[in-house]
This record gives sequence, C-alpha cells and structure tokens, in this order.
Amino acid sequence: MPFDSDKKAVVVLRRGWGAMSLLSTLDTEEYNVEFFLVHATVAQRRLIEAEATDIDPTNKAVTFTVRQITLRSRVLRVQLQIKYDYLVYTVGAEVQAFNILGVKEHAVFMKELHEAERMTSSRGTPSSARRQGQARRSPSVLPRCIKQLITYTESTFEESNIDSLMKTMVKEVKECRCRTPDAQQDHQLEVSCSLVVWAAGNEGRKITQDLMAKLRAVHLHLAVMTPSHW
Repeated sequence: MPFDSDKKAVVVLRRGWGAMSLLSTLDTEEYNVEFFLVHATVAQRRLIEAEATDIDPTNKAVTFTVRQITLRSRVLRVQLQIKYDYLVYTVGAEVQAFNILGVKEHAVFMKELHEAERMTSSRGTPSSARRQGQARRSPSVLPRCIKQLITYTESTFEESNIDSLMKTMVKEVKECRCRTPDAQQDHQLEVSCSLVVWAAGNEGRKITQDLMAKLRAVHLHLAVMTPSHW
C-alpha cells in the first residue's frame, strides 16, 4: 500500500513472532503500517538494513542506524527517524551475561536460531561430547522448581554422566575453557570443554531499558496488550 499522510501510522518493532497475530489483522486501508525487525529491518515501503537504537515516547519517533555500502565498498552509518502514532513493541529479551568476561564472545546462548546454527555447524552437538558438566551458583539444579522436578533432573544428570558444580559462580569464559573459583581449595578452577552453553536467564535489551527509563521520567501511562485484545 502507498503511504497516505491522512492515515495514522503504526510502527511495529519485533524480534520474534510476538507481533505476527496483530500484523495479520491490521487494516492497511486504515493505517500506514511500518514493520521492522529489531536489527535487520524490513518495512512495507522500503527494504533497508538498520538497527533500532532509540525511541522517543514524547515525540513518538523511532531512530534507526542505517548501514549503507557505497560504490567504493565503504560502509556508512546514517541516522533515520520514523514517526508513529502507535508503536507496537515486541522485541523480546536477550540473555543475561552478568558482565562476566568472555561470555558473549565464547558461549552459545541457544535462544535464537542463529545461535543454534552456530552450535551445530561449528562445534557439534552436546551429545557428541564424552563428558558434560554444569556450573551453578545456586545449591541445586532448578532451585525455584518443585522438589520432584529437581530430583528427576539430578537423577537424569547422573545417568547421563553430567557433572554438576553447585554453589559455583563462573568468573570467566575462554575459548573451550570455563574458569570458576574453587571454594574448597581457595583457588581458581579451570574446566576444559568443547562447548559452553549459557542458560542464565534473560534481561531487557538496551533499547528496552532506555525506553523504560524515559517512560518513568515522563510518567507516561503503560498499557499491556495480550493476544486476546488483538
């Protein structure tokens, strides 16, 4: 649909599939719909490679950093701002790394498709390893789950020859190595491995944290919509 200045503008920021049911029911006869991924950006009126870097809830604008390649193969980054009347924000979360050295560089998060592809294509699958292990800061696996699930998981680990290091915090992740403090011997313990899979919970993306801070600062009303409202 061509852009119509008389229509309200709906900008959809998404990372996964959270907004797809909404997009399937939006009436493009009534709204100008701009559809974006958080990083690789696809819009109804244009196809560009960009990253959403800022949201201004007061002036209702989203800023993107657009990656452009010149005829001489130089990469330029320019700012693009798109106004909206309604913003649909479904960008999801990212894996929490707790600022631990080497996690983002050497660990596999297994949260998104490209991470799973990295695991299977370059390192093999966990089942191909002779010995597997798990390090946790908590006193048991799945500490917030019911006792039966904890017991089942621990027995499954034991049957699968998976070693668990409890009450242990990872200090650094290196290429094929994981360094943790050894509380019993008061020194650093370095564990060799074929692959580090990091599953330590999620946190909001930086753009989400920045947006929430702005909303709190201007006391804007927050509304939560579930698929039943769409």
